[in-house]
Amino acid sequence: MGRKETFALSGNECVVALGQLGFVVTRREPGQTVMRQFNRIVVVPDVLELSTSLLDRILRDADLSYGALLRAIDELPTDPELCVIEA
Repeated sequence: MGRKETFALSGNECVVALGQLGFVVTRREPGQTVMRQFNRIVVVPDVLELSTSLLDRILRDADLSYGALLRAIDELPTDPELCVIEA
């Protein structure tokens, strides 16, 4: 991906950010959330911190750049209660 620095991102935060970008939760399974946008399907593991390899896979599957994800995260509400995803 060509980036030098990354930040800690949980699976839940990634799901919320992808939702900001138009992805919709299609199903939840134990340990993961499956999201879809048009013909793209993204599986986000339910982990406290995504590894670099997992984040790279998610970005590739979503056809997103790291910068696009950062911009979506930057636009999220700062109140953690507003970012809770109901099961």
